[in-house]
Amino acid sequence: MVRFILFSIMCGIFLLIGAQASWAKDVPPPVPVDAVKSESLAPPPGQRASTSNAPKYPVARPTRVFSIPQSTTIPRPSKKPKYNGIEVASLSIPSVSKDKIMILELFSSQACPFCPKADSMMAGFIDKPDLIALSCHVDYFDVKKGSLSLPICSSRQIAYEGVLGLPKYTPQIVLNGAHDVVGYKQDEVRGTMQAAQETAAQRLKVKLGQKEGDFSVQLPDFQKGRYKIWVLAYDAAHQVDVKDGANAGKAMTYYNVVSDTEYLGPWDGQANNLSFDLKLKAAAKGFAVLVQEEISSRIVLAGKFIK
Repeated sequence: MVRFILFSIMCGIFLLIGAQASWAKDVPPPVPVDAVKSESLAPPPGQRASTSNAPKYPVARPTRVFSIPQSTTIPRPSKKPKYNGIEVASLSIPSVSKDKIMILELFSSQACPFCPKADSMMAGFIDKPDLIALSCHVDYFDVKKGSLSLPICSSRQIAYEGVLGLPKYTPQIVLNGAHDVVGYKQDEVRGTMQAAQETAAQRLKVKLGQKEGDFSVQLPDFQKGRYKIWVLAYDAAHQVDVKDGANAGKAMTYYNVVSDTEYLGPWDGQANNLSFDLKLKAAAKGFAVLVQEEISSRIVLAGKFIK
């Protein structure tokens, strides 16, 4: 009798250890082969299966069924718009006050295999009045033919790399010069845009003068500091057949691609009426004026002009 008890205890311990080892691997414990061999999957024709030895399971309560009146309309999920053949969720832009504006810079590359989705998302950003959306193509990772890259785009991304403490990558979205998010992760982009409302820039009014290319911007009496003023011209949509790289053979449309830049100089925060001469190219859609803190690179004042 004692031997039988000890044998039973030992068997229980081994079974417990085996089960724990299986659960640790997230795998259910093995079923004894002998128990499976004696199972009959289906009763012989014309006979009912015996239930006398069947395991007892809790009986599920019947699900209540609700009838829907014929007049009731069941809303269907809205279809995601497609750009470049890629489904893109409609990202709602968080509203800001009339005197504020958000700046979105997408650092992209035609050679980047993860960029097409981010490039396509730009189609939903370009016409928002509370947003300046710019696509800046870097030159350190690029195609050999039909490149849209600019060295200044790489320089801007490297500057953000230093202040944000993050490595440069594509596609990268930087909001207001202060927030970073992976460009193709739509849910994260949406969340980061919500967080970026607090750092939205003060809106600048950019005016065209008496002659073409003669522009002015009214700089307000602002917090004293060290700032840099940039003008980034961007093009209307580019329809491109990518010739080489990871996206070779794809027909892509790129939106608001930065095609020219100009540094207007430093600023100390004192009120000033700044005039500048800018010759926009034929393909240009418009330009953005960005005032950035010299040390943090945060964009504190911004405005845009559309032809």
